[in-house]
Amino acid sequence: CSSSVMSATIDLVTRVNPSRQDVAGQVARLGDTAYSGRLPPGFSFVGSATLTSDYLLEGGFSGQIDAHDSVVCVDKNASLSGDLTSHHAVVAGAVTGSIDCIKGCVLFESTSVCDVSVCYLEMEVEQGASVNARMRRFAKAD
Repeated sequence: CSSSVMSATIDLVTRVNPSRQDVAGQVARLGDTAYSGRLPPGFSFVGSATLTSDYLLEGGFSGQIDAHDSVVCVDKNASLSGDLTSHHAVVAGAVTGSIDCIKGCVLFESTSVCDVSVCYLEMEVEQGASVNARMRRFAKAD
């Protein structure tokens, strides 16, 4: 059985309860949420995706993800190469490129391996994470 590869520009639209309230200072665990969408293990995606709900990447993604009002989680066996813009990001896998969460939190879990540019409001890096980052912090608007 070989992996599937999709190549396209798409809009991925799913519905989710918008009551997500985890941020770095109050992190219960951003990764412990029910995601309404996912890219399963063994699948690779090349292109651009617009996500309108919390999303779990378990496969490979190369390109641009736009998820302004959502949480995106990169699972420990997943990889992301490209640009991620989301409200919150949880990284447990491999990421190269950029992460932009200027209104929320970026959480690098202990299993993450990253070489990224990060724009964030709040950030947490767990012990054991391998993160090579260029960082820019944004101040919270009053």
